[in-house]
Amino acid sequence: MDEELKKYWQDMEDRTAALIAGEIGSVHTHIRQTEARLSAKIDDINTRLDMHAGLLQTGAPDDPVR
Repeated sequence: MDEELKKYWQDMEDRTAALIAGEIGSVHTHIRQTEARLSAKIDDINTRLDMHAGLLQTGAPDDPVR
């Protein structure tokens, strides 16, 4: 009986470790995807700010169609 109980607890520990590893992997993937979206958004904002700064330095109108 003692060996059966040890095996049961070892199996339970292994299953728990596998579940935790799976969840951590999922969270890690979600964090990386969020980071990529945030980085792309920041790059877009920086590009627009650089464009506006260039227009201000040259004295160009804000709306190039005018």
